[in-house]
Amino acid sequence: MACYSILRLKKLKGSSLSSSDSHGGRTRDTPNADPEKRQLNELLLGEDRDLREMVEERVREDGIWRRRNSVEVVEIMVTATRAHFEDERGELVEARIRVWERANVAWLREKFGDLLLKLKSHRDERTPHLTGYFIPVVDGGLNARALIGNRGKLSKLQDEYGEAMKPLGLERGVKGSRATHEDIGRFYGTIMRPVVLEIDRERIALPARRDLLTERGREAYRDRVINATLKQMEEQIEPLRNQALLTLEETSKREAAEERAAAQVKLEQQTTRAAQEALARERAAREALEQTDATLRGALRGLYDRSKELEREVQQHSRRLTDIPLVEVMAALGHRGEREGEAMIYPARGRCVALSVSENKLYSQQGRFMGEHSVDVTILLHKVEREQDLTERQALGWLAEKFGEPRALAAYVVWIESGAQKHLEQTRPERLERMRPPRVIQRAEPERIRPAQQRDDNSTPSRGSSR
Repeated sequence: MACYSILRLKKLKGSSLSSSDSHGGRTRDTPNADPEKRQLNELLLGEDRDLREMVEERVREDGIWRRRNSVEVVEIMVTATRAHFEDERGELVEARIRVWERANVAWLREKFGDLLLKLKSHRDERTPHLTGYFIPVVDGGLNARALIGNRGKLSKLQDEYGEAMKPLGLERGVKGSRATHEDIGRFYGTIMRPVVLEIDRERIALPARRDLLTERGREAYRDRVINATLKQMEEQIEPLRNQALLTLEETSKREAAEERAAAQVKLEQQTTRAAQEALARERAAREALEQTDATLRGALRGLYDRSKELEREVQQHSRRLTDIPLVEVMAALGHRGEREGEAMIYPARGRCVALSVSENKLYSQQGRFMGEHSVDVTILLHKVEREQDLTERQALGWLAEKFGEPRALAAYVVWIESGAQKHLEQTRPERLERMRPPRVIQRAEPERIRPAQQRDDNSTPSRGSSR
């Protein structure tokens, strides 16, 4: 069912200002308002003051001129079809009302600006609506006719309001419709009134004597009786008509609610199926992801463990192939040197001449190379300084005592490998010579000696020979 936006204007002046203000402020009896919901009403714009005082204050402060019969204030009421604010159960939805209120406040502010004196939300009636008042000032004077003085301007205002409410799903009312709003209080009052079909005889005047003397008089009297009776019948039937209208409206709303409920159920079923399918896909994807994650974690754990093993092997191999720096060996032997550039210079001491260590090689003061391994230097300096002839194993023990067994073992391995490498390099030409295959000497095949008889038979007689 389509839902429509509704806008109604009413010109106010004189005592009608106070009457409308008291109705909007609920300071007088309002039959169609629920007293228990009155606290839901809310002032959205302006001040909750007497409307007459606000008009007089604005006229005085702004110097607005006015005629004696000028329209002082225009009451504007905006609302929408109640179904727009309802859910599928026919109950009002607070969120929808709030969205609608904010859209209306924005449009009224943009349209009337500071001419809008105040705006109030009424929630205590059957359909939520806003009631506001603006002062019709044009060119410094009160001139409601210039704003809303003809059907064209009213229709344009309705068009603008309908366009502003379109994003909310509301439609403009039928353009050019001559339907009018019934008085709300009277409408609800007739609905609540009990229906009793009876004729009030006192309201039918008795005929005059002269009316019964002629045929025309009797016809005229009969017409007066019929008209009086019909008028009373119309007054008493009006509640039935209003009740029928209300029943028709409620039936239409119930059917619309049932349609919305059926559509909602269908939508919920579709949504539920889609959600279940999405959940199943998500669960399958999550399980696959968890399985992949577990596989990757296992692979990463294996790679991490293997990297640690390789790191330990590299460290062990590095320690195994690392000699003890000669500067540390010199320090362990009691030498204190001074750094000059990249070399460490050690002064002469006792029987030991001045020495230097550069690029982990030991040189004499004259630059003669003396050794490059901790084992050789240990043996050499023990012999020169301490007159001790250390064997290789004794040098290994001294290094183990000073630097620990792992470093001493590594230094010894490096020393052995270095010696072996030098030996291989020195003996490589001899080994290559021995590995070269021997040369093969090809000898000429000896001439075969033929038998004498065959030689004699096949031989050609030479010149001068005798037979």
